[in-house]
Amino acid sequence: MTTSLLWLNFMTWLFIQLGVRRPKDKALVENAVKLMYRSVYVDIEGQIFHNLESLNVAIRTSLEAFNSRRLSGRKESRQELFEEMEKDFSSSSSYRSLSDKV
Repeated sequence: MTTSLLWLNFMTWLFIQLGVRRPKDKALVENAVKLMYRSVYVDIEGQIFHNLESLNVAIRTSLEAFNSRRLSGRKESRQELFEEMEKDFSSSSSYRSLSDKV
């Protein structure tokens, strides 16, 4: 076994090989990042932050508002879609959250 496989086995993390030859979701992810960036940047533009903590709080607040907004043409928000998709993984016995590892 290679060192990385031994480490993954030791940490009992789920290891999924990602397909990098022909990324199918790249454009979707890039568009989602662009939308999020535009939304967050507009919210914090012009504000002055004196430390990293206050900047992070402003970004988190804006991001939570962005994720809770209804998607155009849909009844759900990004947060609701995420929770619906992830509930299958979080309820399975093979999944463990990172907080279980600490």
